[in-house]
Amino acid sequence: MNAIDLKAYRQLFDEMPVAALLLDDRGNCLEANEAASNLLGESLVDPTWNVFETDHVRGQELTHLVESLRTTGAVDSHDAMLYGPNGRRLVRISGHRIFNESLGKHVTWMVLGDVTDRSAAAYQLAQMNRQLEESNRQLDQFASMAAHDLKAPARRVRMFAQLLSNDASLGELARGFVVRILTSGAQMEDIIDSLLQFARVGEEVDDMRLTDMKDVLAQACGSCAKDIKEAGYKVVIDGNLPIVTMNRAAIEQLIVNLVSNALKFRRTDVPGQLTIASRTDEDPLGNHVVTFSDNGVGFPNQDSDHLFEMLYRAHSKSEFEGNGIGLAICQRICQGHGWNIRAESPEETGATFRIIVPKVPPVARTA
Repeated sequence: MNAIDLKAYRQLFDEMPVAALLLDDRGNCLEANEAASNLLGESLVDPTWNVFETDHVRGQELTHLVESLRTTGAVDSHDAMLYGPNGRRLVRISGHRIFNESLGKHVTWMVLGDVTDRSAAAYQLAQMNRQLEESNRQLDQFASMAAHDLKAPARRVRMFAQLLSNDASLGELARGFVVRILTSGAQMEDIIDSLLQFARVGEEVDDMRLTDMKDVLAQACGSCAKDIKEAGYKVVIDGNLPIVTMNRAAIEQLIVNLVSNALKFRRTDVPGQLTIASRTDEDPLGNHVVTFSDNGVGFPNQDSDHLFEMLYRAHSKSEFEGNGIGLAICQRICQGHGWNIRAESPEETGATFRIIVPKVPPVARTA
């Protein structure tokens, strides 16, 4: 190594943002950069400094590692707790033992990166995630209890309104009010049932098994067979649906909701058709892309980010019935499975719901 190379090496070594040490087998420090001195709080190039004789609490991790390097020759990304002028610090240590020809003996290069702040941030993030999960659990529990408690009074309102409608003495105006009460009561019960279903989605996604989506699709379409026939709708399957880990009941509900959505928003001037396709060449990671594409009325593309929001409606109630919860349930089911769902409406004619299903390695168990 010439003088220029040695100077460049020295500058690089001194300016490294992580602590670097060169130790001999007896634990004496032959070289140390400024970051190492700052971390351990000593002038490490002092001839009297030895890794085996330094403060026991602060140095014990280093001594164990040096002993390990003598036998294994290398240590990679070992986390250790050290104490220095800045208090307790978590460091990630890597080291290699090599033979130095110029010194004529084995030496150990050791690099110590301070990961205390990163570890604390990760811990805080984990804590926040746990708190968020608990908050979501409590919200789900509240929604379930509230919806359950609302069902009984809503049912009684409809029951008494039904009794009133049978009263022959009611005038035309009063009878019209009763009809409105019955209609509103039915809508309220529908919303309550949908809220209960939404709240229970989180409970359903616990039981996961490797399942053929083709079988789940057949069962879901069987549940909708009457509605499909009455609407004169045609369902086309294009491509092989994947075999993936899922909660069968939840994914059946997902498919039922998407099929029902296509039936609801169909056009009256053309025969309705829903094409369910599966591809792996549309995703850069090779994931399964399952699409539900219909030739219905579609929706304004600016609404695509809002379609999955609770109670959001792209069309007015006077145009199409519904409570704006079905697609929110679809999104929640997908999120519980680690899937992604999005919607698009090319030229606002027809709607396509695209579901990204991560690939999984095949296993023996199927359902």
